[in-house]
Amino acid sequence: MEKDPAEVEFKVRGYKLTFTPMKMVGWYDATQLINTGAKAFISSVFGNYADKREIQACLNNEDDHDYSDKKEVWFDYLADLGDGFDSTYTLARLLAKEELTIKDKASDKIIPRGDLLIMGGDQVYPVASRQGYLNRLTGPYNIAFPLNQNDPKAPHLYAIPGNHDWYDGLTNFLKIFCQRRSFGNWRTQQHRSYFAIKLSSNVWLWGIDIQLDADIDKPQLDYFNTISSKMKPEDKVILCTAEPSWVYTKNPKDLSYKNLEYFEKEYIVKKGFKLILSLAGDLHHYSRYSMEDEDTVLHKITSGGGGAFLHPTHNLPEKLDKLREGSFDFKQAYPSKAESRRLILRNLIFPVTNWKFGFFMSGIYLLFAWILQTSTRNNDTTFLESLATNRPGFENIIWFYKQIISVIVFSPFLVVIIGVIVAGLYAFADKNSKHKNWAKLFGLLHGISHLVINLLMLWVFSYINLQLFNIGLQQKEPLYNMFKGAGLLSLEMFLIGGGVGSMIMGIYLIASNLLLGTHDNEAFSSLAWKDNKNFLRFHLTSKELTIYPIGIPKVTRWKKNGNYFEGTDAIPELIEEPIKIKL
Repeated sequence: MEKDPAEVEFKVRGYKLTFTPMKMVGWYDATQLINTGAKAFISSVFGNYADKREIQACLNNEDDHDYSDKKEVWFDYLADLGDGFDSTYTLARLLAKEELTIKDKASDKIIPRGDLLIMGGDQVYPVASRQGYLNRLTGPYNIAFPLNQNDPKAPHLYAIPGNHDWYDGLTNFLKIFCQRRSFGNWRTQQHRSYFAIKLSSNVWLWGIDIQLDADIDKPQLDYFNTISSKMKPEDKVILCTAEPSWVYTKNPKDLSYKNLEYFEKEYIVKKGFKLILSLAGDLHHYSRYSMEDEDTVLHKITSGGGGAFLHPTHNLPEKLDKLREGSFDFKQAYPSKAESRRLILRNLIFPVTNWKFGFFMSGIYLLFAWILQTSTRNNDTTFLESLATNRPGFENIIWFYKQIISVIVFSPFLVVIIGVIVAGLYAFADKNSKHKNWAKLFGLLHGISHLVINLLMLWVFSYINLQLFNIGLQQKEPLYNMFKGAGLLSLEMFLIGGGVGSMIMGIYLIASNLLLGTHDNEAFSSLAWKDNKNFLRFHLTSKELTIYPIGIPKVTRWKKNGNYFEGTDAIPELIEEPIKIKL
């Protein structure tokens, strides 16, 4: 687990708030991965046996969220929030501003704060826990927009859970979002993990809970059946779901869109309603797909820029042609595809940005060296000592590989170790793409490259230590010299081997992502990129719905000063011209 900074205490409007500002999640920290993986496994195995959606349906009456008495409604949408403090707090401050000035090419736009805030899933990373929500989400939001009990304009808050919210079985999500609590100066309204909001006389916003790609539960379907009975034919629906399954249709193995398609057909289309907009997070960027014909303009928008690490945009397909409504065309992305390609090259400094992973690779390289050294002794001479008799170079490369083969053939234990290393890295390869066979080959070459580089380094270090420094590993040498030789080789393999191993990982991620379009998640989580965030601000009137896609090129790097954080607020800008949907 990442080491937390010291806990801090803030005084906000007369009450104390204690939480720990956190850095971005280190996804290549081995202990972090193990902990998150275990939580994900437990959730996937036991989630269906402890589905809290059914329990909450028994405990609560139908919620009535009706804002149709207003002449106009402003509301915000963002998803994938609680990660590092800088990005989360920057977004929270922008959302809290009574008026927001947005930089635009023509002239700056000033728009009011949203009456509602919709959180679209994955409100905390890496896993849901009480302390995790406090440190990474509720703490920053409380100090960004402190509670004011006498504020008549306090905005309302709604949220749907994503897979990370489900990792504790939804326990903490229900406590935070479904008990009419204050969330800073936002006021939570829902009693369930899903909701329906009547925004105007003929426009509704539905938020559905897909619970780790499971089928939508019957109580939830009954809830939307009840909501449907309150609606009129031709009413418009904005549908919020936790993941953009329409994008995932490019992967033939991903069936998540089938669940969404079923819900749309049975509960929107067949009942005579009109789906005008689909919203999702899960992918931590902004992207828009649209279908335009003479009668209809439909949009599907992903806006997962609430604070988590950035996802790439350059592998997004140009067309989605397997959707219920028809074919959708790619319209816009943030960051741009060109900028996304440039950002992935930062994996060339993978050992620096993921130094904890470097220690993990150091351990693997060092372990392999020790096993090779101790399992190949012959007449008081080891394999590494025999390697040191020939200078490393191309002229001796054939001899080098003959030596290796001769050792491996007579050491079953080494064969097992080599098989585990290569098989493990082959299994890491992302094979869910149209280039599946190439992905398998890349994975195999990745595993072999670590093995080859490891052996070459052992050759070089053995030669240098024995021939240049006269420090060997012979058993016949004095004990002090043996320990000195083993210690030097171990230090070389640990420090240099770990760095080189991490560099190979970075190069593999770049190559497989740019050439095959795989490892989107792995290639960008390694960057822990806190900039290029986004959210949406909506303006609904009786005639049209206007969407302002707002990008934040650079989030503020906040510095604590007493009970406050110092820093200049980030400058938001329009990602593209406001999107208008006629009603």
